[in-house]
Amino acid sequence: MLRLLKPVLVLLGVLGGILLTSSALAGERPELKDTSYPIPRGAVFVSTKGSDRNPGTRKRPLRSVGSAIPFTPEGGTIVIRGGTYRETLPDLAKRLTLQPYPHEKVWLKGSEIVEGWVRDGNAWRRNDWKPDFCRDCFHPGNIDPDFPNAGQPDQVFIDGEPLRQVAVRSELSEGTFFVDHKRHRLYLGTSPSGKNVEASVHGTALTIWQNGHGSIIRGLGFAHYAPASNHGTAATLKVSADQVRLENNTFAFSAAKGVEVFGRNVQVRGNTFLRNGWIGLAAWKADGLKVRHNRFARNNREMFMRTGPVSGAAGASITATREPVVSDNLFDGNHSNGLWFDISVTKAIVSRNIMRNNLRHGLFYEISSHGVIASNIMSGNGLGGIALSDSAHMQVYNNTLYGNMLALIVQDGDRVNDNPAEIADGSTWISADTSFHNNLLSGSPKSNYPYVWVRDFTGKQRADNMLTVSDSNAFYRQDPSQPSHLVEWWRGPKRALFANLNQFRSATGRDRNSAAVEGTSIDPFFQDAVRGNFALKPRSAARLAGRTIPPDVAKAIGISNRHSPNLGALLLPGGRPVTPE
Repeated sequence: MLRLLKPVLVLLGVLGGILLTSSALAGERPELKDTSYPIPRGAVFVSTKGSDRNPGTRKRPLRSVGSAIPFTPEGGTIVIRGGTYRETLPDLAKRLTLQPYPHEKVWLKGSEIVEGWVRDGNAWRRNDWKPDFCRDCFHPGNIDPDFPNAGQPDQVFIDGEPLRQVAVRSELSEGTFFVDHKRHRLYLGTSPSGKNVEASVHGTALTIWQNGHGSIIRGLGFAHYAPASNHGTAATLKVSADQVRLENNTFAFSAAKGVEVFGRNVQVRGNTFLRNGWIGLAAWKADGLKVRHNRFARNNREMFMRTGPVSGAAGASITATREPVVSDNLFDGNHSNGLWFDISVTKAIVSRNIMRNNLRHGLFYEISSHGVIASNIMSGNGLGGIALSDSAHMQVYNNTLYGNMLALIVQDGDRVNDNPAEIADGSTWISADTSFHNNLLSGSPKSNYPYVWVRDFTGKQRADNMLTVSDSNAFYRQDPSQPSHLVEWWRGPKRALFANLNQFRSATGRDRNSAAVEGTSIDPFFQDAVRGNFALKPRSAARLAGRTIPPDVAKAIGISNRHSPNLGALLLPGGRPVTPE
């Protein structure tokens, strides 16, 4: 993991206004999209006003979603009327579609409304509290000492907002709760009088097994579930089947993971992953995964460890997966990495995403290979805009990197892959063969960290072999002395610091056709980057200044004209031009 983590985190106060206190995200409540899916003939209906003794027709619906799953035949559709359903669904082992009634909002919740409170000194107590949760289903190395209760699945919400769990009753205060497991008591530090109190009682919502291949879950809300915090165990929704489609759902306030995918060719499209405890979306050996048009915001709410051998905290974390596509998404304000690829991911396409204000890296591509990272906007991230660690054969084209602690990190450590099949695929876990072209690097904060930082921590290989080619980029520093050096470049155990582009060019032969603008308070590139408008100014030197884009990169971006492109991101999520011509 990144060795410069501690010194960089010391400087996070510099970015506090844009990283951790965004008023747009503070206290955001999960919402559902308005949907109107067609209702096929023979659909089974569920309503909060129904009965599980009914036949499941439109006029005589069932009462629970769980009763509808075994009732509905293979290939059938369950239509759920508006309302809140507090239940764990039976495992899905056949192909089904679950969807809401047109224009109605459906929530499945892992909580129940808690009443019967009695005053107990400075707290309020509920007796006979016995949810059946595993209390040690987490890896100790994944728990930050500053947040010791992150691995505990308990959750309490008052009027929709989560309370913070404390370890002992004496720590109770306003906005906290405590669970006395031995005496089966739940305590609140906030008065429940006149308020809606919900507490998690269900671990998971739904597991789709292999026989459920081709199932569709769309337009639904999932919240307040309390799955275990171990890797590979459970999430609010677990997908172990192939060709499943998750569309226009909201996954919020999971104690750990919102969704976990183990199937192949799964589509995750148009969903919102908001304020989940650990990870919004996790995937492992999910070859062909397509992640498009989703929003990942404020995940790792419980503040699990953000670095280390067992960490996975991210808006989305994808491991050991071939040919995933992550395009047209927003990764916003996650208390971790925005998007994290790890452990022999190969041939990933990352295009047209916005990754902003994440606590660590916007994008972390680790011990993997053959990635295409193109036409993304990374801004205001606490460490790297793009961080490549122990990864090879990377193409990094036409990204806008603005206001990150460091724009580009390329690093290597002592990890070497010993899996012959993965090595044959190019995942040697040795950083090499990275191309960096047509990118715009601008507006880093006033710290002394460089825009580009390339180092092998073993002291054996040179940065020249890691960032192999770099050209046709553009750099902007308002103050030529901040940071004091533009590039930090290690050759074995020796560090070289290059104060400006001319020094870097002369010493390494890189960026011969790149440009640097320094010493002006007027941004030379963007119309209004401070407010997130990264369209190029009409006379910007970044217009038509790029080198020809390789065909595979152009395909990943979604453009046909590869010659003389603008620098920086070319298309926004959804395919809209960053700079309308």
